[in-house]
Amino acid sequence: MSRLSRRLQWLLLAAAPALAGPDGGAPKGSAQRDACSLVSPAEVAQTLGYPEARVDPENSGHHAYLPLDLCNYVVKDNDPRGVMIKVHPASDPSSAFSAARLDAESDRKRVPEPIAGLGDEAQFQSYAVPPGGWVSFRKGNVGVSLQSSASKEALIALARRVASRL
Repeated sequence: MSRLSRRLQWLLLAAAPALAGPDGGAPKGSAQRDACSLVSPAEVAQTLGYPEARVDPENSGHHAYLPLDLCNYVVKDNDPRGVMIKVHPASDPSSAFSAARLDAESDRKRVPEPIAGLGDEAQFQSYAVPPGGWVSFRKGNVGVSLQSSASKEALIALARRVASRL
């Protein structure tokens, strides 16, 4: 495991008490969302420009320690093309957006670009080598991040679909 991965896991575990509700689940005033219910495999395949996609059940589901649900869509085994959607319910808007941005902002060399008209606030951050990147947005007290090898435009379009279903 890389130093960056260990550092991100540590940050997530350290942030858990602030993001979780009193019982360790979804924070009060927010509902846990099933990330895999927000878009279909066919919509992901269309986003990626690939004939089909599927949910990777081993890397999807509710996180054991954090108020986080994730869905990992793949086009086939051992293929880097895919989409990961993470849903972060929180007790307040600031915590929701902070949680959604955490993955994308781990690379401080690139500045996120604001996205107008997506949720209450949103941003895009590209991978070091395009295509692909992260879209992070907040709608109410729910933060969402999408990470994909898709183009910026396709990823933002998929994020708009997700936001419309929250």
